[in-house]
Amino acid sequence: MIIDGHSHVYDPLDIHLSALDDAGVDRTVLFPTRPHPERATDLVSLRHEMSVLGRALAGSSTDGSGAGGDDGYAKAWRELDAALAAQPTRFLGFGAVPLGRTADEIAAWVEREVVGRGLYGIGEQFRLGQVVTGSRAVQRPTGRPAPRWDEYGLLRDRVRSWLGGYPGR
Repeated sequence: MIIDGHSHVYDPLDIHLSALDDAGVDRTVLFPTRPHPERATDLVSLRHEMSVLGRALAGSSTDGSGAGGDDGYAKAWRELDAALAAQPTRFLGFGAVPLGRTADEIAAWVEREVVGRGLYGIGEQFRLGQVVTGSRAVQRPTGRPAPRWDEYGLLRDRVRSWLGGYPGR
């Protein structure tokens, strides 16, 4: 089984599915996205879509209003929901979390938008103003992730169930 470990909702979905089929991918971890560079038809429209990404990473809304509220995520969540409903055995839904909030706000967001939607995990966590430039390996802490162990177990079990167990185990 080949699993694409990180993909975003692609518009239109049938082109995304075709690309996955061509690559021999069986299942895909799918994230919501606000920018859609695949919609670009020329350099101007590509720059527009990439500016959406820039505003999203800065914690602003996609319309440039500067509002960092949930409004910028609403359309991305609808697109993710539609893709997951269309291909429930192909896509494994993961959520994004805006970290420019208090711990209580983040916990409420995770409960509502990740656990409440039946998603399998979380990725792409950014703080307001954070710039992503490169990657580096980081040693994973030992032991249980104390504050969210129960939630971690729930998401881990969802992934295991969706996969039908872990390959090779």
